Amino acid sequence: MDNATVEILVRGLLALGKENDYVEFKMNDANPIDLGERICGLSNAAALAGKPFGYLVWGVEDSTRTIVGTDLSFKNWKKGGEDIVPYWRISLVPHIELFDYELEIDSKRVLVLEISAASYSPTQFRNIAYCRVDSYTKPLRDFPTSEKRLFDILNERTAEKRICYRGANKEDLRLLLNFEAYFEHLGRIMPSNEDEAIRCFVQEGFLVENRLDSYDITNLGALLYANSLSKFQSLQEKAIRIVFYDGNDRLQTKGRESFDEGYAICFDKAIRALLPRIANPDIFVNGIRKDSYSIPVIALREALANATMHQDLLSGYGPLIEVFDNRVEWSNPGSLHVAIDRIIDTVPLPENPQLAMFLRRINVGDASGSGVDKICLSLEKEKMAPPIFESTPTGTRVVIFRNKRFADMDAEEKLLATYDHAVLKHLDREYMTNASLRERFGLNENSVYVIARLLSNALERGLIKKREGSTKKDTSYMPYWA
Repeated sequence: MDNATVEILVRGLLALGKENDYVEFKMNDANPIDLGERICGLSNAAALAGKPFGYLVWGVEDSTRTIVGTDLSFKNWKKGGEDIVPYWRISLVPHIELFDYELEIDSKRVLVLEISAASYSPTQFRNIAYCRVDSYTKPLRDFPTSEKRLFDILNERTAEKRICYRGANKEDLRLLLNFEAYFEHLGRIMPSNEDEAIRCFVQEGFLVENRLDSYDITNLGALLYANSLSKFQSLQEKAIRIVFYDGNDRLQTKGRESFDEGYAICFDKAIRALLPRIANPDIFVNGIRKDSYSIPVIALREALANATMHQDLLSGYGPLIEVFDNRVEWSNPGSLHVAIDRIIDTVPLPENPQLAMFLRRINVGDASGSGVDKICLSLEKEKMAPPIFESTPTGTRVVIFRNKRFADMDAEEKLLATYDHAVLKHLDREYMTNASLRERFGLNENSVYVIARLLSNALERGLIKKREGSTKKDTSYMPYWA
């Protein structure tokens, strides 16, 4: 903020008539420890009051609300040789933003410290969380009702709504976010009025308006439309990454690509970077070259969309694609929240519903659910091996093998394909049969007995069951849980 805006802010705080839990006035109080506790309390108090900031103002007489000036100055105020504001910043956890301003009002020096509200856990100073009670600063733990209310408020703030950049002006917004891409994705003309474009981002939940020409950027806004995620400290590792390996293991890396823009901007770029690396040798039909890939493109897109939408945004890394000679793996932090054997028929609630909803609005990911059924159906159509879904110690992994068909599948993959086929048929209100499973694997009638043995094995393993009323001549099957 410039000095004129800060002066307007100070006069507005004075007009409140008295101190409240998130505003405090001082004259020459310079004790770094006591003030650190107050700053912590104001941060938590602002969160309790639903305010984006708390304020500590020096140079105001508390009883009369008169600007009298202060002898202090942020420029030469130190704690143990360290500048005072950086000292407070490193002593407060989790990290919150502190904005310090020094100016003259009515020819008197005034200092203003703008303190970000607690975001996802109570702010602590020197490992103790403080709160404000009747203008006094007290340990939060001594007031269990306030402590519980603060935790309830903070827990309601989903990871998507949390702030990753505070106090951005309009110039900052132009540098940090891609407004043009947003309107292009929605098929709309970019407004000539900058304020109208910003208003749209506020309505979407990408921005939070704080005060005159000042905005906070949410995780949602940055993850979708950042020009560079590396500009946001908490999202620096959230970029989509692709690693290409030489062979079927991770011993030899032959290339890497990272996409630092928001997901709405870079999703298709990542897919385009992936396609040449999984292309099959050229195929010509009637003299015309036909694109062919070792994994269906729809499976690539849905797997990446799932890794993006269902990731844990509070973990350290983002979606990772690893390309091997025989397979492609998608990894993301965050658990599946659904049993693996029910992942096709049970649409999991997205880890990040607003992120998922918006990406589906711009045709990234399946609009009706998780997209897992599309992955499985596209692989069935190409007679390929089924996808493998795994829970890992750090998240979730999806494995899809390249050009792998019945002759190359092991016994477990054939059983998994049989189960998946039964589920997909059940979702279509149909039943699996020997003939439908042969068609799924691309086998002819000479393979009737091979498929009969496979069905028998699936029955013994409890993966499927016979449809009630089906005859030996016309046996049909369902998933075990149907």
